[in-house]
Amino acid sequence: EDDVLAWVRLSPVSSSRSREPPELLRHLQRLGRVSSVDATWRHVPDCAGAGYTVVGDAAAVVDPLSGHGVLSAVMSGMMAAEMGAAAARGTASESVAAEGYRRWMRHRFDADTSALREFYGARLQEPCRDE
Repeated sequence: EDDVLAWVRLSPVSSSRSREPPELLRHLQRLGRVSSVDATWRHVPDCAGAGYTVVGDAAAVVDPLSGHGVLSAVMSGMMAAEMGAAAARGTASESVAAEGYRRWMRHRFDADTSALREFYGARLQEPCRDE
C-alpha cells in the first residue's frame, strides 16, 4: 500500500525508551507487531588461529543499518582465503597468516565503528568489545 509507513529507533541496549512510535507517528494505525533486534556492535578478537578462520557476521558485527554487512562479509572471506593461500604456499606460516587476519579484522572493525560513532554522535552506547 502507498500509505504504509515504518519507523526505526536506534537506542542503546540500556535505554529505557518504550517500544512505542515517536509522538509524530502515534496517530497512525499499527498494522503489525512491534519488534526489536539486538544490533550491538561486536568483534571476535581471536577470529583466526591454528586450523580455523571466522568470517562475516560471525567475526564482527556493526550497525546493520549502515548497509555494509554483505560487503564486510565478502571482504573478510576474501582476506581469509588470501591468508590461507599464503600459509598453503608457504609464503607465511599459519600463525603469521592468522595474526595478519586478526589485525586486519580489528582494523576494519575499528574503522567502521569510528565512522559510525562520528555519524551517530553520542546517541548510541560504545561498542561491546570481547577482549
